[in-house]
Formats: sequence, structure tokens, C-alpha cells
Amino acid sequence: MDNKWYEAKVPELLVGAEAGDPDAMYHLALRYRKGREVPQDLPRAVEWLLRAADLGHAHAQSSMGVRYYYGEGVPKNHRLAMKWYLAGAAKKEPEALFNVGDLFDDSDEIPKNPVETCAWMLVAAAYGYRTALDRVDPLVKEMSAENLDLTARRGAQIYARCEAGEPLDTSASFREAKPLPQAAVTQEGETPSRLSLLIEFAYLCDQEKTDRVLLDELVSGETKVFVRGQPDAAGSTFGCLEKLADGTQAMLVYTDCLKLRTRHGDVPSLALTAVAMIEMMDKFKARTLVVNPGTTSSYSMRRRVP
Repeated sequence: MDNKWYEAKVPELLVGAEAGDPDAMYHLALRYRKGREVPQDLPRAVEWLLRAADLGHAHAQSSMGVRYYYGEGVPKNHRLAMKWYLAGAAKKEPEALFNVGDLFDDSDEIPKNPVETCAWMLVAAAYGYRTALDRVDPLVKEMSAENLDLTARRGAQIYARCEAGEPLDTSASFREAKPLPQAAVTQEGETPSRLSLLIEFAYLCDQEKTDRVLLDELVSGETKVFVRGQPDAAGSTFGCLEKLADGTQAMLVYTDCLKLRTRHGDVPSLALTAVAMIEMMDKFKARTLVVNPGTTSSYSMRRRVP
């Protein structure tokens, strides 16, 4: 988007819009919608917004989706909202990607689909809309293992299409992306977390953007991880260290107790936030944090040594 139009006056915007500049059209639409420099005029705002969207302006396309979602200046229609959100999402517009996922969770016209919601939120986060991950939290806790895997694969498919510049659709081309049975009620620590999902998603995408989202979650997130150990009189006893082939120490953590037990058996475990474990690496002289070791999507984070 050309920032030269951001501070432009309405007469300049009119000239640019009439000349066919989609950025000028978009900013002119904002003036009419908000009533800046001109009386508020929602029909004219939508008129210019639609012209910009038809010319492929990603922000205008996303904004047209919002107009149809709320019925602002146009009749409320979530199917048309989805159409415009998808058009903006195909151009990697983070808010449009988020809004596609939102429609699968908060619409009275489109069936709820937690797999689709979480998959689109993952991709939105990869393109910079990090708060999208907050929408994943309540949904992923009720997912079965099959749904978790399905969500990661669906997210990776959407991400690959965005990177390739291919058109996006909903689950029409991914028939498996439908709600599956929820996970059975389990004890705390046995249900998936958003970190579980991010591990799978980053593994399948294998791209810097998706790795960055995962790394940010590890170094600043509050998601819990599980390690071998148990409380004692002095605090806690940890059994989470393992010597690597190069002689350095690694700290082994798991996104849920089930993965820990699969590898180590029915051993005592402790739950701490990922960031707390990273802060303890110096104490244990560990240079590498390994998440879900022994699984196909195991992730290793190696600390730089000065």
C-alpha cells in the first residue's frame, strides 16, 4: 500500500481515485466511512472500497469482508464476507487470514469448524498477526490427537498456497478439514496445547516465518511444558538432561505428559512454562532445548555461546 495517500487531502484522493489508483480509492473510502474532511457517507465508502477491492487491493478486500460481516453499508452476508477475506488472505494480508478463521468460529451463517479456525489462525500468526494464537487456546484443548494433526496439515497447506501465490479456498480442496470428535476428558497435562500445534505446524512448513512463531512462543510464551522430575524438600529434582553426541548437555521438555510417558514410561513429571525452562538452561549448563524428543516433529533450539 502506497503511504503517500495516508495524509493526502480528499481533493487529491479524488483525483487519484478517478485516475484508477486503488490505494487512493481505499483511503478515500476510509474518509467517507469515518467522516474525515467530508460528511460520513457509508454507501460512497463502500462504492470506492469495492472498486479498490475489484482491482486486487488486499486491504480493501479484507475491509469489504468486514463490511459484509457486520452489514455496514451493505446487507449482512457472511458468505460474501468469506469471499473477500479469502481474496485478501491470498495476498498474505494478516487480518484477512485471521478473519477467515474467525468466520469458522463466530458466524451464524457458516458452520463452526475448530480445525479450520485454528489452521487459519496459525497462518495469520506466521504473517505477523501473533495475537491470533490466543484464539487457538480454548479450541486446541478440546482437540483429539487426530484433529491436532489435521489442523497442522491444513495450516501447512494454506501457508504453502500463500507462499506460492495460489488462490485460497475453504475446506473444499481439503475434505478432511471437518470437525472430528472432541478429545475425551483427560487429566491436566494430557491435552494438547498451542505449543503442541505450533511444533507440528512449524515442522510441516519448515520455513523461517513459522519457525519464528514457534521460537517466540518458546522464549516469551506462557504455555506449559512437561519435564521428568518431582518436588522435594529443596525445591524440585529434575531428570530432564541428556548428553548429546558432541558432549554438550540438552534439556528435554515435552508439550504434554503423554509424549513424555511414551518415551520415558510412567515417571513423575513437573509442569513449568517454556520460558522458565529456557531461563534455567544456564543453571543446568544446557546448550540445547529439545521439545518432544523421540517424535517425528521434535524441535531443537540451540543457544548461542559467546
